Amino acid sequence: MKYFVLVVLINLYTVISFSQSSSAGCSEFKTGEFAYRDSSTNTIWIIKRTTKHQTEKNEKDGIVIKNKIKWLSPCEYQLTQTWTNSKSLKKRNSSSLNYVIVSMAGDSYSYTCNCSDGTKRGGTVVKMPG
Repeated sequence: MKYFVLVVLINLYTVISFSQSSSAGCSEFKTGEFAYRDSSTNTIWIIKRTTKHQTEKNEKDGIVIKNKIKWLSPCEYQLTQTWTNSKSLKKRNSSSLNYVIVSMAGDSYSYTCNCSDGTKRGGTVVKMPG
């Protein structure tokens, strides 16, 4: 019985330790400058993120999107589009998308997004030096 309790406690400690370290790693991505490649258009977007706002810019097309960012948990955030200079994307103003950081490697993270059309998308965001 003592052996069983010891194994359970060790497993519980390992799970708690792992979840805390991965959540703590997500905090590195709450602010800063980032980049990602849009897989549907193969263009690079630059992200500037503060604690409450995120601005995305596609320099190839000159498109700018401004969002409010709300952290729902250490590794999950919600973006609500507040403004864009793109006529085709203006219909998304006031709409929200939820993102989950599913893994981290160095200065990058992989995410999944629950899109408004019910699909899930994913990608990788890289933190820029500076």
